[in-house]
Amino acid sequence: MNIEKLNEYAVKIFLSDNDLNRYDICFQEMNNKNTAALILSLADEITDSCGIDISDKKLIVEVFSQKNGCTIFLSFNPSQKKASQKKIPVMIQFKDYESLKDFCIFLQKNPEYHIRSSSLYFNKIFFYLILLCDKNSADSVYKAAESYGFPEYCTEVGEAAVKEYFICIENGNAVRKVASI
Repeated sequence: MNIEKLNEYAVKIFLSDNDLNRYDICFQEMNNKNTAALILSLADEITDSCGIDISDKKLIVEVFSQKNGCTIFLSFNPSQKKASQKKIPVMIQFKDYESLKDFCIFLQKNPEYHIRSSSLYFNKIFFYLILLCDKNSADSVYKAAESYGFPEYCTEVGEAAVKEYFICIENGNAVRKVASI
């Protein structure tokens, strides 16, 4: 088992097949009930190794199959952090390059959306564009993105999962670079 602190609000846990056997869990049979029980049983280890107390938090949990086990991403969204946050990440999934490019051109032509940075990730099926937006423009960016792809407000877990399972093509200026191709 490997527990890794991603930031103050997110943790990544890798459980090998042996770990799953030790906890009497089969990945194919994982559900809300046994996943919750597993996470509760790991709460003290997470606190000890990462300094994060998850015992009283409402968690976002994502579980991914791995070759020799599984990876679990845990995060929580403290309200005091979100209220003061100046940059809001928006993640958009695109099924094809043309939609991605059209959206990037749209953003380049409309600077009022105040995109602070943009990163592009790819796997064999999808493109993911992660945008850091001003707090005041995040909702507008989200609504505009609905015409081109599938947007979501990005959590630490979602962003970590994309970074884990997708290849980073451009980090920092993806919108400008894609729009200019």
